[in-house]
Amino acid sequence: MRFSIRGFWNWRQAVVIASTMLSVTGVSCWAQTAPVRNGSTNAPRFEVTIRTERAAQVILGQHALIKTERSQFAFLIPEGLKMVVNRDQRRLVLVNTANAPVVTILIRETSEGETPVEPKASELKQSVLAEHPGSTILEEFNLSAGGTAGPAIEFEWTMTAGQRVPTNRRVVRVLLGTALVEFQRTSPADQKADPEWQFNSVLVTFRSAPADAKLDTPPLSDKM
Repeated sequence: MRFSIRGFWNWRQAVVIASTMLSVTGVSCWAQTAPVRNGSTNAPRFEVTIRTERAAQVILGQHALIKTERSQFAFLIPEGLKMVVNRDQRRLVLVNTANAPVVTILIRETSEGETPVEPKASELKQSVLAEHPGSTILEEFNLSAGGTAGPAIEFEWTMTAGQRVPTNRRVVRVLLGTALVEFQRTSPADQKADPEWQFNSVLVTFRSAPADAKLDTPPLSDKM
C-alpha cells in the first residue's frame, strides 16, 4: 500500500530538531548517484550509492546500496526523504524537506576473526538511558529488519535547544551477518504518523548479504 506525505512537522520544531540532531550525528555530505567512497585509502570500506529507478523519465523509486569490507546492504528510500552520509561514523541519515532527521541507520561491522554478538535488550536500554538521562521508556519489544528480529525500544525526552521540544524515538538493533545494524526513528512526540511509516518502510525493504554474495535488492512493489 502506498501513502502520500502528509503535513510535515511544525517548522519551528523541525528547525530545532534538525539543528540539534545533525550536529549530534555529525552528518557531513549528501549522498550522490555515484558511489561515495572513503576519503582515506586506509579507512575501512564504506561505499554508498543511490540508484534511481525510472520508467519513461518517471522516477519510480530509489535504492540505497551500501558496501563494507565484509557485507552489503540495500533498501528503498521512502518518498519525501533524502539521504545524508557520514562515512567516518558509518551512519546514514534520512532527512525530510525541513532537513530534520527522520530515520538513522548506523552500521557497526565486526573485524576479521571477531565473533559477532547478538544485541541484547538490556544493553540497548542502558545505552538509551546513558545518552538521554531522564528519558521516559514507553515500550520494549522486538522488531525485524532484513529478515532478522532484534530488541527495540521506544522512549521520549525533551530537547532544550532553542525551545523545549518533546521528542519521540524508536530504536532497533539487529545482527545481520557480521554487522550490527541500528535503526532509529526520530520525531516530535505528537507527530509520529509520517515518520512511523517511513521507518517501517526502511525496515521492511532492508536487505543484506556477505560482500562476496549476490545481493537481492528489494522490489519496488515492496514500497509502502
